Amino acid sequence: MTLPRPYYLFRYHRLRQIAMRLRKLIRTRRLRRKGAARYAKPDGAPHVLRECSVFSELLQWKLDERLQRGAQKKAREITNGNFNFLGQSLNFSASIDWRMKNHPEFDALWCFHLHYHEYLLDLAAIQIPRSCATKDHAHFADAWRIVDDWIQWNQPHDGKVFKDAWHPFCISRRLPVWMLLWAAGQPEESNQATILESMVSQTNFLADHLEFDLGGNHLLENLRALGMASCFFSGSNVKRWMAIVKQLLPNELDQQITRHGEHFERSPMYHGFMLEAVLDLRDVMQVIDTKLADLCGDVAIAMANFLCKILHPDNELPLLSDTALDQCPPSLILLKRTGIGSAQICQPTTTQPQADNFGGYWTFRDNKHFLIYDAGPACADHLPAHAHADLLTIEVSLGGQRVIVDSGVYGYADDPMRQYCRSTPAHNVLQVDQTEQFDMWSRFRVGYRGWPQPIQMGETGDFSWARASHNAYRRCGVPVVGRWLACRNDGPWIGVDWANGRGEHQMVQHFHLSPELNISQLDDRSFRLEIESQVFQFQVLDPSIATLEEGWYCPRFGTRLRAPVIKIQSRFQLPRAMGWVLTWPDQSGTATLNNPTDTAVKLIWKDEQGCTQFQPCNEM
Repeated sequence: MTLPRPYYLFRYHRLRQIAMRLRKLIRTRRLRRKGAARYAKPDGAPHVLRECSVFSELLQWKLDERLQRGAQKKAREITNGNFNFLGQSLNFSASIDWRMKNHPEFDALWCFHLHYHEYLLDLAAIQIPRSCATKDHAHFADAWRIVDDWIQWNQPHDGKVFKDAWHPFCISRRLPVWMLLWAAGQPEESNQATILESMVSQTNFLADHLEFDLGGNHLLENLRALGMASCFFSGSNVKRWMAIVKQLLPNELDQQITRHGEHFERSPMYHGFMLEAVLDLRDVMQVIDTKLADLCGDVAIAMANFLCKILHPDNELPLLSDTALDQCPPSLILLKRTGIGSAQICQPTTTQPQADNFGGYWTFRDNKHFLIYDAGPACADHLPAHAHADLLTIEVSLGGQRVIVDSGVYGYADDPMRQYCRSTPAHNVLQVDQTEQFDMWSRFRVGYRGWPQPIQMGETGDFSWARASHNAYRRCGVPVVGRWLACRNDGPWIGVDWANGRGEHQMVQHFHLSPELNISQLDDRSFRLEIESQVFQFQVLDPSIATLEEGWYCPRFGTRLRAPVIKIQSRFQLPRAMGWVLTWPDQSGTATLNNPTDTAVKLIWKDEQGCTQFQPCNEM
């Protein structure tokens, strides 16, 4: 029985979240109706800038990051009035339409990016030398002109600005940019007081409107902005801002960063964002609170070690959950900032394979071949915004090239592409009776859901293996669905999915492939995969029907590419197992899946090295 969606909403969200959400709705409605003129000009003594070099040092990391991500091209676009976010471009020929009144086709996330102002760092990245020793005001005229324009058109007495311009998350992303710009090259003296007053006012507003209703990455971004402002300014306001950071930050880090170093929203992209936030706090806290700086440093090391373990051989993130490439800072820069160095420390170049089990993930690395098996929960129960229906999904790279891929994320608009990217068929998992693992609704909501059991791992002969299961199909009369994977140096890699229950059910496996892959179907059970000059073979091990279909691959926001999907489907009496094997070029060998109904499932691999027998399913 599936209960109404509000039941799941109230069951899993914390009471404090719900109370804070109601409070925020009331306050936001009042702000949009009446505005908040009291934030137009800060009260108290004049603000005083703190004398420290930390922002110049922090700036260099940010500029290196922007240069690595194409700052020169982006800076030219901004200078010409072209703003390109999330794969959508808009030209403001005369002046920036901060309210986007004439462009309703652009969604809220695009508008947020416009107000983040992070593109101003692209202007700085190409206008100052690497040493940051020369600070010519003229180099930053374009950036500070945009800042001045924003202040003029987004005064807090106008309630319309609280939709996005003065949204706490936008303030949290924008304030650090302005501070770094100030360290790179200050505005004209005639504008300095206005800009500093706006920064203080925005920080005061943020301190009064922290995002307790959402928590997670939003609250950590809030705290980063408050911490950086506490280092940038000195004076009467700083004591209050810093008190908030001291009170909240240790507890949030303890709750949000797991003991394995992963951010608890389980999205690699947001893990990267949060690692950057923790590193920024580590650096600025050295000036005002060394105890907090040490705490952030320890947390950053744990987060960086986790990041190291999940990177593909191309040193890019897996596209699990809401992850898109080229959004968070490059992983190698984050690792270097943390002090770990290159990700190659975690990606062996020797012929010795490495299997690892950590925090619900299992990985296997063999030179430039890589498999990541996500056998952990899809999200934190009370914060499912970035969850996908991807329990027990995998991604695979062969020869350094991505082969089996996640569908990624196209955008956050409430549209068919958002629904597709979050759905069960968009992931490399077993689907039962055309039913979704999770009830994904709206843009960020999750109703009915399932949970995995702890992952198991071991070795049999030359193979390393891992096994896990989940209960997401219990409402279909299928209490357990599981996946077993076995990998050996230079192949083969073998997978078995099983479903435990009674009666006849439809079982479908999807394997999404990179659009850069050359693929052909050899017969009704095998496929030829060509990656550059290497040819691999994917073969189905049971009498299921295998077809080659099309799906969407969305590696970046706003980008969707047609990509091949291997679809394997059958109707079986349960319990039942389905298997596949991925073999290397010129590799001889056969895999046999024995699927009895009264004894344990057996899988046998035979080749010139001998015969290896497995019992992949421990719950049938």
